[in-house]
Amino acid sequence: MIGTYLNGPYVIVKFLTDQENVPKDMGLFGTAMAVGTLLGPIIAGFFADRGSLALAVNITAILPFVGAILILIAMPKMAGNTSIKFDGLAAAIMPIAVILFVFIFDRLPELGWTNPIILVGLLALILLFGWLFYYENRKHKRGETPLIPVHLFKDKNFTALILVGIACFCYLTPLLSYSSTAAYELLNANSQIVGLFPLPRTILTILLPVAVGAWAGKKQSNLWKSILMATVTMTIAFIPLMFLSTSSSVLLFFFTFAMCGISEPFRAVSITPAAQQNLSSEELAAGTALINFGNSLSSVISASFATYLYGISNNPATGFRLVFTMLTVIAFAGIIITLFINPKKQHA
Repeated sequence: MIGTYLNGPYVIVKFLTDQENVPKDMGLFGTAMAVGTLLGPIIAGFFADRGSLALAVNITAILPFVGAILILIAMPKMAGNTSIKFDGLAAAIMPIAVILFVFIFDRLPELGWTNPIILVGLLALILLFGWLFYYENRKHKRGETPLIPVHLFKDKNFTALILVGIACFCYLTPLLSYSSTAAYELLNANSQIVGLFPLPRTILTILLPVAVGAWAGKKQSNLWKSILMATVTMTIAFIPLMFLSTSSSVLLFFFTFAMCGISEPFRAVSITPAAQQNLSSEELAAGTALINFGNSLSSVISASFATYLYGISNNPATGFRLVFTMLTVIAFAGIIITLFINPKKQHA
């Protein structure tokens, strides 16, 4: 349900506005989500402090319901394609593959790479995804509409954009988890200071997306520059934490969160619009979902590898440095991939 709600606007906006306005409108979505992330806990806390715990919990269901009604009222009627048949088999297999994927990488830090459960699970996962890709590719070749447009991976630009999106998004869970732990264990920071770490990122993801989106939509080359800016600022964000020690300052974490807050708007307004320009109208929904799906899974994978890297060292400082070095290397790989994207292929 959440996945549908988050993915829908990024597809629908293509049909509701001109191409040059897509990055700006996606920036508006990013700002709205950031504001919701900020206000949600405040509103829930307001009701909880006044004894309305049920309302504090149910507000998370009430507000989306109100939003859904507003969408039904405002959304223009659009003609559908009745010739498209639902891919029931892939729809049944895909959740199984995703559950298995998440289970493996969730248990991996605890069980280790050599555990029989992990090995059997990885083999089953490879076979399952291999069959799914083969089945969906055959459907496409027969002129049918697959649930997962795996044929899109033949487009080097589209594949590169998915990889860049993963490189720019996989930092989130490890940063939120290990920044606070590192501040407590290495720097003896108090809880009030640690609680403020995400604040620069939150503020910047509220203020910047619309302006960045408007700039990115002015010229086609700005879209590619925005992708490059996202990867460069993400790399810069984690370089200082590669040298984290007991003598470091907590300001390093504020710097990293601030740089991530700059990178996020550039990523949000550029990668999805650029990827959508490689898609036909029939592929738009599934292709956009594929981008968001890669972003979501990247956070799970990076968190698992971060736990593994932290665990192989007996020294906490070394463990934290390994985690942040991993994020730096991934972000830098995003820069390299971006340089191979052909901006001219991103046609309006």
